[in-house]
Amino acid sequence: MGQVRVVTDSAAEVDPAVAEELGIVVVPLQVRMGESTVAETAEMRTAAFHEATLRDRLMPQAVCPPSRAFREVYAELSREVDEVVSIHVATFPCNTFRAAAEAAGAILGRARIEVIDSTFMSAAMGTIVVEAARAARDGADGPEVVRLVRGLVPHTYLAFFVDSVGVLKRSGALKYSEQPLPAAGSGKPLFVMEDGIITPQFRMRNKGSAVERLVEFVGEFLILKRLVVWHSGLVPELKEFKDLLGESLQVQNPPEHIYGPSVSALLGPKALGVVVVEGEA
Repeated sequence: MGQVRVVTDSAAEVDPAVAEELGIVVVPLQVRMGESTVAETAEMRTAAFHEATLRDRLMPQAVCPPSRAFREVYAELSREVDEVVSIHVATFPCNTFRAAAEAAGAILGRARIEVIDSTFMSAAMGTIVVEAARAARDGADGPEVVRLVRGLVPHTYLAFFVDSVGVLKRSGALKYSEQPLPAAGSGKPLFVMEDGIITPQFRMRNKGSAVERLVEFVGEFLILKRLVVWHSGLVPELKEFKDLLGESLQVQNPPEHIYGPSVSALLGPKALGVVVVEGEA
């Protein structure tokens, strides 16, 4: 392994095989389901998991790992490498960035630890984490990895719609947004995540369905470096959305990502969206 290691948490939803290949250390969030609390795992990122929460009427709650969990990781890595780049998110009820930053400040080992707010969750944050780890594997030093991450953040986008806006309100996902929600009866609104904040998207020209507006959102990008269809596995509009991507934008067979409980805790079990990484002209 090189002299830089990348750390994140399970809210990034990095594929375990990719994490192992690239040496990414993933600190798990805890998921509270009724009276039970378990570590968040990749096995929970399935349609079956979301079906079970609906059947049992249990809305998952994400619990941040304590600062101690990050301290243990940093202490171990500081004996192995010179630099650690730790990528998290600072907003939302589960602020992993804060816990990681507190832990980094308490480590007196030889490694330099840089904690970065990705401003994203799920596959959007995971994409940034994986790119950082690939750069580290290929020989980039700590400052180079940090510059890469900070350069990717403004070119990464997450847009989606949900089955129930009420879940967003109850979970605190809209806590930091200052924009009012669209009027009742205007259909499912489109939401975007920017600077760590989820807000309704009002800039779309198309006044069609949520699926049409989501396709229009993708069409605003001149160069798509990466596009991931992002959903729970339970959204009936998924096929229509993929068909429209192919018909309107010639995007065929895009990769898909089913999100897990830490996202469901914020958005509910029926969200559909896209992660877009914009390429440079």
